[in-house]
Amino acid sequence: MLQELKSIYSKQAKHELLQTVREFHTSKQAEGQSVSSHVLKMKGYIDNSERLGKPVGQNLVVSLILVSPNKDFDSFMQNYNMHGIGKTVNELHAMLKLHEETLPKKDANPALHAIRAERVQKNQKNKPHKAAKVGHGKGKGKTGYASNNATSTPKPKTPPPPKKDNPAKDAICHQKLSQGAGTS
Repeated sequence: MLQELKSIYSKQAKHELLQTVREFHTSKQAEGQSVSSHVLKMKGYIDNSERLGKPVGQNLVVSLILVSPNKDFDSFMQNYNMHGIGKTVNELHAMLKLHEETLPKKDANPALHAIRAERVQKNQKNKPHKAAKVGHGKGKGKTGYASNNATSTPKPKTPPPPKKDNPAKDAICHQKLSQGAGTS
């Protein structure tokens, strides 16, 4: 009877281990899910595997966690791999949480932005575009709207004078020239 129970439970344990490994390998962070909750879920798979008597190596666990976050963490993963940082799961978890804090915030409802953008476009279509005002001074000059036909030619830009290597030396030479011109 004892052997029958062992065989039943060993089959169940093998099936549970297979299911745990499958979920661990295919687990990806969902959009909008915090990296902390995702890593905790991954740690749960590791703990379950150890409970079933099949511990997973530290390097494999770190590698599987590194490939599971969403595309927002691509730069983090590249940096981690370039510098060959060997960290534990807990250290990696802390690093991922810090990186998540530096990411730009995403709005939960992108459809709301589309609706707002559509309203702005409708409002801009309904409003007439005003031309630039002609008189900007405080005086009693004419204030009207510039005609659309008026073309203004921009002033040509003059390049700044070349910088002198030694302005003090140039000043001394200028003074000597002016003194020499007066003595002759």
